[in-house]
Amino acid sequence: MLRAFMLACSLAAMQVDASERPPVNSSAQGSAPAEAPDDAPDPLENTRSQAWIAYCTAISEGLQQSIAPRDWALAALVVEFHIETGGHDCGSDNNTLLRRATQAAPDDVAVQWIAAHASGVEASLARTATQRLKVIDPQNTLVWFGDLADAESRGDADAVDLALKRIGASSHFAEILGAIIALFERYPVPDAYWSIATDEEKRDGVEGIAFSSALNAAVHVSVFSFQHLVASCRVDQQTGHNITHASDCAAIARLMVQQADAVLANRIGYALLRVSRTYTDDDERAARRDDWVYSHAQNLMHSDKGDTSGREMLAYENDWLATHSELEAMRRKLLRMGLSAEPPPEWVDEDSPFSAKRLQAEDGRAENERSAR
Repeated sequence: MLRAFMLACSLAAMQVDASERPPVNSSAQGSAPAEAPDDAPDPLENTRSQAWIAYCTAISEGLQQSIAPRDWALAALVVEFHIETGGHDCGSDNNTLLRRATQAAPDDVAVQWIAAHASGVEASLARTATQRLKVIDPQNTLVWFGDLADAESRGDADAVDLALKRIGASSHFAEILGAIIALFERYPVPDAYWSIATDEEKRDGVEGIAFSSALNAAVHVSVFSFQHLVASCRVDQQTGHNITHASDCAAIARLMVQQADAVLANRIGYALLRVSRTYTDDDERAARRDDWVYSHAQNLMHSDKGDTSGREMLAYENDWLATHSELEAMRRKLLRMGLSAEPPPEWVDEDSPFSAKRLQAEDGRAENERSAR
């Protein structure tokens, strides 16, 4: 599970600059440098890889034969995930699968979401699915992100204003991770793979592998570019540039902080409050609590003291799904381990999104952008 979690975060984090990424405790990165790879192939690793390819092939073929349109869309997603792990294309064409699914299930958000965001989808199909999402899920913040990116790219100030207002007026921030996790729970890892699984996978358990697979697959439809949002919300206090965006940006930011499925989006929410200069004392206190939870949950996940059993992985997964919040799953994990979810008064939040260092950096960016305009 941890490998998938770090992959998902690292791919998404490439969409923002370093200061907006979730803080990662240095102790979580491992202490020993990686050894140079051995030129000789590892027979067991090759066998394991072939077993995994067979597993993904079985999932994709099973989904394509289903009568449910959502399964056809999920099949397309599995194909992307499957090919990334070394498999062939399973004899399928993603665009054909997704076109069939979107036409059969025009009101299924998960189906339209996959068609709008999966890699390799024909531009016309992705555009049609995106427009459909605006009709069936108009209150979802993420549905309007594309409009903002397009407006920023064109330099269309009026369109940027409109996109921010639409995003700011949204009522929820939702992805489709639950549907993807449910898929891998339907198709547990077969005995052929489990018998040769790595020690880490066996420690995580079948549940951990399912969750790991779901997170890796979700990356294909859940990585959003936040640069446009951050750029549109960055207020220059000296010139007032973007000041008219401040109230919309504050609404977007607090929605992300409070409702984001993933820690990364929660962190970006706090960054928006900082760059728009709309944060309050309450926001600073909330960020301090969230940073405490994130930091200590990460330490547990990467240390021998943490419980990495399949039972704990399942509890973590269930908490994430039940609350639609990775951060809340981390908070509950701390409580199960007998740790406090509240920082003590003496704790210094070195990674605070509102630290003096970060605010000074914002002033520097504003000055650079002012010179460029």
